[in-house]
Amino acid sequence: MQHPSTKVSAPSALVWGVKTSFRRYLRTAGGTVEVQSPATEDGFFFVFPLVSDAASGSGSDDQDTRFAGTIHFSAHFGALDFSLRDPAVIVRHGAAWLTVDGATSTNGGAERLMIALLTGGPDRAEAERTHAELIETEQIELWPVLTAEGSHLFGDVYPAETMLDPLYVPRSVIAPASR
Repeated sequence: MQHPSTKVSAPSALVWGVKTSFRRYLRTAGGTVEVQSPATEDGFFFVFPLVSDAASGSGSDDQDTRFAGTIHFSAHFGALDFSLRDPAVIVRHGAAWLTVDGATSTNGGAERLMIALLTGGPDRAEAERTHAELIETEQIELWPVLTAEGSHLFGDVYPAETMLDPLYVPRSVIAPASR
């Protein structure tokens, strides 16, 4: 099922609306949504261009696909203030995860925050689709389900296991063998 406002115009990008109700709330509450290059906003979606696509090389299906750009959300005089920076889709042992750069660690590198499990769809039957079934689909549409870490990033406004808007990625993100 494709989102009704889908306009996937960037084949080598992660295309995502984040959460429609959250964005609407921010704008009506006088908050801001700031898009920082190289990310762009294309109508309903934020577009994060692909910067690296690397399989593990160990014969497994593990893969890290990184995208670039930042979306910064703020409202309530700074009480709500966070960014989704340089998202990545990480595939480990057949499960796909959405991560973003977090705070800078003590060693100077940015820590990755695992903010959502990526599922096949909003209803139970779709959400239980396997990694192999996702590879067979023509349109790679994934539905992020917040982790506790993702919930915390959103200021604990949404509890863990809240489903966000679908995101769209190139087939190679989920199907490294199909390249």
